[in-house]
Amino acid sequence: MWAIKRSYFLVAAFILQASCDNNKVCEMKEWTECQFASSCICKNIHDSEELVADCSNKNLLRIPRLQNNLQDLSLQNNAISTIQDGIFEGNYLLKFLDLSFNRLSKIRKKTFKGLKNLLSLDLSANNLKYEKMSFESSAFHVLENLQILNMKNNFHTFILARFMETSDIRITVNRLCIGQNCSSF
Repeated sequence: MWAIKRSYFLVAAFILQASCDNNKVCEMKEWTECQFASSCICKNIHDSEELVADCSNKNLLRIPRLQNNLQDLSLQNNAISTIQDGIFEGNYLLKFLDLSFNRLSKIRKKTFKGLKNLLSLDLSANNLKYEKMSFESSAFHVLENLQILNMKNNFHTFILARFMETSDIRITVNRLCIGQNCSSF
């Protein structure tokens, strides 16, 4: 009886291995523990040395020292309240950064230094307040290639008119005010 079950198991394993191209089970197998943080999982991007890293839902209090070959990093739904200046230096390959659903309350001028190729930044659902100077608009100027900035579900997050006029960034916020004109999003 055991020999028959073992044969079926081997056949099933062979079929699973052979059909791995578009299978979620195989996709999960590609994820491994990240070298920079054992609580995060990483996977290579299409036969390259670049990585996607998922550090979501890990109760992280701070951003770990990162590898320089990250292209996509998710740190959503943690307990990160501050971002150490210079933590992203050397991460010039990073294109997508998700810091949503954390406890960020302050973004300084050098917070994003080193992310010159970042395309998308999600800061939604944090504790950022423009009127309390939670962030300096100049913090975003180092993000030369940024195309998407999500600031939804922060408290009264307003963007300076001069920042809007000098960028081609698609910004998603609760309310957007330029001068006296305000719109809700």
